Amino acid sequence: MVPDSLKKEFKTSRGRLVYDGGGIDPDVKLSVEEMAPVAAALVREGLLFDYATHYFYKHPGIAEPRQFSLTENDYQDFVSWMKGKKYQYHTDTERELARLEREAQRDRQTDELKPFLSALEKTLAEKRTHDLMTFRDQIKDLLEQEIAGRYYLEKGNVEASLKNDTELDEAVALLRRPAEMKKILRWPD
Repeated sequence: MVPDSLKKEFKTSRGRLVYDGGGIDPDVKLSVEEMAPVAAALVREGLLFDYATHYFYKHPGIAEPRQFSLTENDYQDFVSWMKGKKYQYHTDTERELARLEREAQRDRQTDELKPFLSALEKTLAEKRTHDLMTFRDQIKDLLEQEIAGRYYLEKGNVEASLKNDTELDEAVALLRRPAEMKKILRWPD
């Protein structure tokens, strides 16, 4: 990444300022939810893939990808299916706790802090058992995409992913506001 002091300023043919050394900044900045560590682990370790296959063999068909939605019973079936499955992930909090434990050891404060650190570790372990429900919406979206792919192949996976795409929704909404589009693009009247 290039420091701001070394970036050169340029203007487009329409007079918009752009800077080198950093790629293109979006005209409209959106906050996009990061993938939860548990969801990333389910993807990385192929568990969503495996469950989608399991689902495919139990259900002869599904709605079109953009209409397909897992029911509450379907999601509970997934949670039950996950019991006993081995998968690893670490939250930022768990990483910080491990760092704190190392620091306590280095500072020779392990004995004094051990009860507090153990209690925190236990609380985090209990919380972890609820992560499939805490991040239900995110996991459900990923599952729906994977399942749609089983029935409608790549096209189904892509169509299902567009269903809850906040960036796409914002782009479409912006296209419906021509005055704002002109302002962003500095388009002459």
